[in-house]
Amino acid sequence: MKIAIDCHTLEIKDWAGKEQYLFNLIKEFSIIDKKNDYILYFRNRVDIQKNIDLPENWNIKYVKLPTPFWQFFILFRIVFLDKIDFLLVPSTYLLPAINIFTSMGVIIHDLTTFLPKIKKTHKKLTVWREKLVLGRALKNSSKIFTVSDNTKSDLIAKFDLEKEKITTIYAAPQILDMTCLSKDIFVKHKIPDDYILFVGTLEPRKNIIGLIKSFSLIKNEIPTFKLLIVGKRGWYYDAIFELVEKLKLEDRIIFTGYVDNEDLSCLYRNATCFIYISFYEGFGMPPVEAMSFGLPVIVSNNSSLAEIIGDGGVLVNPNNEKEVSKAIKTVLHDKEYSKQLSQRAIERASMFSWENTAKKILFSIDDN
Repeated sequence: MKIAIDCHTLEIKDWAGKEQYLFNLIKEFSIIDKKNDYILYFRNRVDIQKNIDLPENWNIKYVKLPTPFWQFFILFRIVFLDKIDFLLVPSTYLLPAINIFTSMGVIIHDLTTFLPKIKKTHKKLTVWREKLVLGRALKNSSKIFTVSDNTKSDLIAKFDLEKEKITTIYAAPQILDMTCLSKDIFVKHKIPDDYILFVGTLEPRKNIIGLIKSFSLIKNEIPTFKLLIVGKRGWYYDAIFELVEKLKLEDRIIFTGYVDNEDLSCLYRNATCFIYISFYEGFGMPPVEAMSFGLPVIVSNNSSLAEIIGDGGVLVNPNNEKEVSKAIKTVLHDKEYSKQLSQRAIERASMFSWENTAKKILFSIDDN
C-alpha cells in the first residue's frame, strides 16, 4: 500500500501539541512499518530527516503553492501522478470528492472552535475556517481518528456521523531525554530550585489567568516558590501580562517563551509539580509529559483531562481558584502525598506510547 501524509503543519517554527503529534507519528511509522510505501507532502522545505532516519521507500514531495490551491494540486498528484491508496491528514482538509478517488483518514484533536464557551477564546478567522471545512472533511473521510473518547463524543454530538467510522487512538507524550545535560536555561531566566511548572501556548483556553490568580492566593504561604510559565505567545495574551503587573507578581512569575526539547526536559526534571488547568483539551500532551518525569500533576476535571490523567494526578475545577490554590499547597507541603502522586504519574504515563498509537492507526488503515 502507498500511504501519503499531509505534513504542511510541520512547517511552522515552534511546534505545539498537534505538530509534535504528527512528527512522532511519522517517526514511529518509519521504525515499525516495513511493508508500506510513504510519500510526505510539504509546501516548503523542512529538514525532517535531521531527526528521522527515513527508509528508502519513503519519498518527500514539495508543492510550493498557497492554500487552498496547494490542496487541490495534492489531489491531482494523489490521483494521477502518485497513485496513493490512503491519505492521512492531521487536521481539517478541503478536498471535495476525495473519497471517490482514494481513502482518507483525518486526525481530530479537539472541537474547540465549535464549543460555545471555548470558541470565544479563538480568533474569529480560525472559527470561521473550521466551520467551513471540518464538516466536509469528516464527510469525505473513510476513517476518523480522535485522540480521546471525549473528542469522539464531541464529534458524535456535533455531527451526524457513523460511530463505526470513528476510532479513538490515544496520543502519547513527546519522547524527551530524561537527563539534563545543560543548566543554561536556569541561568538565563534566573530560575530557582523551587518552582511550579506550566507548559503550553499563551492563549485564553489554557486559563493562565486563573492559574496566576490561584498562585497569587497562596504566594505568601509558599515564599520560596516561583511560577514558571513555558510556551510561545499565541493570541489574546496581553491580559496575562497585565494581570501579573496588577498583582505585582513580576518577581514571582517567570515567562521563558518557547524552549527547545533539551531545555524542556531540564525544566520537567527539576520542577516540584506541574499544573495545567485548561478550560478544554482534546488530549493534553504536556501533563502526560510531566507525568512521564514523575511530576505530581494538577489538572482540570473537564474535557479529556480527567479521562487521560485518571488517578495519575489531582483533578480540580479550573473555575474555582480557591480549590486550585488548595491543591497546589497540599502537593507542595505534603511530601508523602506528593511522593504517591509521583509514583502514580509514572505508572499512568507508561500507558501511552507512540508505538501503540502508530500500530493502531496502521491496523485501521489496513482494515480500510
